[in-house]
Amino acid sequence: MKIPSLVMAALAVMALASPSHAAGNCNTKASQVWAASPTQKLTVEALADGPTCPQAVVMIAIRNSQGDLLWFEVSRTSDIMILSQPQAKNAKAMTALLKQWITPDAHLKTADLLPKWKENANFPEAGELPFYPDEGTGHGDYVKMQKAKLPMFCYVAGMESQACLVLMQDGTIVKVGSQSFPG
Repeated sequence: MKIPSLVMAALAVMALASPSHAAGNCNTKASQVWAASPTQKLTVEALADGPTCPQAVVMIAIRNSQGDLLWFEVSRTSDIMILSQPQAKNAKAMTALLKQWITPDAHLKTADLLPKWKENANFPEAGELPFYPDEGTGHGDYVKMQKAKLPMFCYVAGMESQACLVLMQDGTIVKVGSQSFPG
């Protein structure tokens, strides 16, 4: 049975925030700065918690300079390619993988680097790495994000894809879509 992501997120946040939460054998975190622009520095955090690292729940979160939560997503380590690796057996190894997970993709720093989306096409141009816009992202919004060259943060969000988030001009974060890996 697949647990709805909102329910999973709520349970994970409650478990990680609870003062009575007994730390498991895989209780670790990593953080790093996302220099979204010369004037905007955001903090990207990754948390893992579980009885073992292969059984852990992981969360990625992005905060502004005031500490406000702008984005988060919760998953199981077994659902994230980079975190489900055999070497992720203990908290020390998981910490290194979390750090790698939240390192910004050097190839996709701004929305203008996404594939072009022709006006009458259903999706952006498919290539070696097809991009699929999120349900709430239409052609017009996609093109506006590209023209504005908005800052973008992409991270591995499954076994065969990465999610791409765009920092909007009003300071909010929007998931623009997902890009498939080759293979």
